[in-house]
Amino acid sequence: MYRFYLTLLFFLSINCSLTFADTGRYGDPSYLAYLVNKAEKLRLYNHKSWHALIHFRPQAFRYNSSLGEADDDDFYFADDGKKNPQTELNATLAAFFQADAGDDHPQCKFPARFYWLNSLLKFDFKRMSKVSCPKFDAWFAEFNANSATLVFPASYLNSPSSMFGHTFLRMDPPNQTEANRLLAYTMNYAADVSASEGNVSLAYKGIFGGYPGIVILLPYHVKVKEYNDIESRDIWEYKLNLSPEEIAQISRHIWEISEINFDYFFFDENCAYRILALIDIVRPELDIMRNVRYRAIPADTVRELARVDLIESVMYRPSISTQLRNAIHQMSPDQQQFAERIVNGRLAPNSTELNLLPVQQRAQVLDFSFDYLRYRLTELEHQDDIKAVEKLKYDILVSRSATGRQVGFESVPVPAVRDDQGHATRRVTLGFGRLEATNYVNVTYQPAFHSLTDPPGGYIKGGQIEFFHAELRAYANEKIELETLKMFHITSLTPRDLFFKPTSWSARLGWRRRFNQEDRPLVFNLSGAGGNTYEVGNSLLFALAGLDVDLGKELKRGHDVGANLTLGWLNYGQFGQAKLSLSHNRFTVADKKHFNNVQFEYSYNIDNNSSLGFAIDRGKISGKYRTESQVSFKYYF
Repeated sequence: MYRFYLTLLFFLSINCSLTFADTGRYGDPSYLAYLVNKAEKLRLYNHKSWHALIHFRPQAFRYNSSLGEADDDDFYFADDGKKNPQTELNATLAAFFQADAGDDHPQCKFPARFYWLNSLLKFDFKRMSKVSCPKFDAWFAEFNANSATLVFPASYLNSPSSMFGHTFLRMDPPNQTEANRLLAYTMNYAADVSASEGNVSLAYKGIFGGYPGIVILLPYHVKVKEYNDIESRDIWEYKLNLSPEEIAQISRHIWEISEINFDYFFFDENCAYRILALIDIVRPELDIMRNVRYRAIPADTVRELARVDLIESVMYRPSISTQLRNAIHQMSPDQQQFAERIVNGRLAPNSTELNLLPVQQRAQVLDFSFDYLRYRLTELEHQDDIKAVEKLKYDILVSRSATGRQVGFESVPVPAVRDDQGHATRRVTLGFGRLEATNYVNVTYQPAFHSLTDPPGGYIKGGQIEFFHAELRAYANEKIELETLKMFHITSLTPRDLFFKPTSWSARLGWRRRFNQEDRPLVFNLSGAGGNTYEVGNSLLFALAGLDVDLGKELKRGHDVGANLTLGWLNYGQFGQAKLSLSHNRFTVADKKHFNNVQFEYSYNIDNNSSLGFAIDRGKISGKYRTESQVSFKYYF
């Protein structure tokens, strides 16, 4: 009771928009003191749901330290609300007693907090006002969410912010069907990036929190067009096992943060992190934020939801390019040639030559040509080009109608391994090797993400994303060395065909050992290359050419620049992956020497999260040879 009177005295002595003259409108000050005292007795300020509502979480790399993650003063009522959940709760209750300001009243701006506190404190609206919130009520009715689906577009190597994939929420209305699914609203959290921002600046600012994160609410069909059609990314949809009441509370919180700034970080406080943070509000007992404190890779967050049994069902939505490639594989070489000539205007859809094909094959050629042109329209900007393609599409439809109803292409098969079912994204490797006449043991740690010879299920074929790859070696002569420290090493080997002609590329930044005639100095390396890849059966054949820049005090001028050429073969076999590469580097500044190298790697998949590796490397510089071999065990976790 003593604490109650102290609290009452405190609130009567401060100016928090409370007056005795109009208690019906502003609320009873003694009732506010009563609520604060009751909340303190219930220790609501320590409740996991309250911490989730104000995004108050333990800080990475700071022992026993928690902080509010919102980087916006408008999100906190108390001056120290970012650091103190108790004063923020008290200030929130006081804010709910403020004079009626319509849609700008704290009850309207923070309906999730209001709902949660009311559910536990049982507000007496005879002693405090319940404010009318027409703007929020209209939005909430239009949002009309009854269930939620986590949407996971696959990784997209041409954008630094989407290399690991992306996740957002689709808020589904009651009685949703396939016919109206595309009209549902989505909640997307992304970095607010200028359209003119370069990839280097984008990567730097994204890593160090240089962008504000913004909440974007759009109809699902807009996101499907962006990811499925324009960026050619397959989409996985995971319906979540959440009740309508929980969905309503998540919707209220989406309203609360829709105009609040959270600094965006690619590796932790990103899209996937914010989605889990929403779910944490209604299921705090699951502690789903525990494993994403230091990094939040989208596939890992889906695994986290599966771990706590929050995934009810899964649906696969192949991209337009995946559907087209699926059709290409079902056409004969002659059909592909006919289709290529039609879409490029070298063969009329009603030509005699095409009519010589069996009617079903002719129908498939015309179907594919129409779908391909529809896909290509997304890349066109000039009206003359668009009109020409639309005219050609019309001519194809006229010719197709003459073939009658025919059996089309088989649907795209659902991948045997979903993107969230691939190997875990961290890897540690223990290796035993021999460099020339010296044996060594090495340990490698890679926190993200996937290498070319890792188990391929659930990952992009021909794609590699390595971040902060570090290798330490201990030689038999007791010498311990850092062998490699890669900030990143990204490779995209996307095969070309008659219709798709992507450029394959590779980029690397970090420290490596450089093979000289006398020694192997550790140098800082920046390299980039581009070229072509072709698919032959289960193999990819590729050729890449580019530049290498080495920096190091051991080099004669402190730096060296050279051209590189790599020819390679990457095979996906039944039991593992094999890679053979032949490379030539010609440096022109320091040593003015050339390097030739042949490397073979094989990885045998024990299971989804472990493999055995073998590698042999043979190099030559100005008549001197170097041979290295290694066996290793890789574990993914």
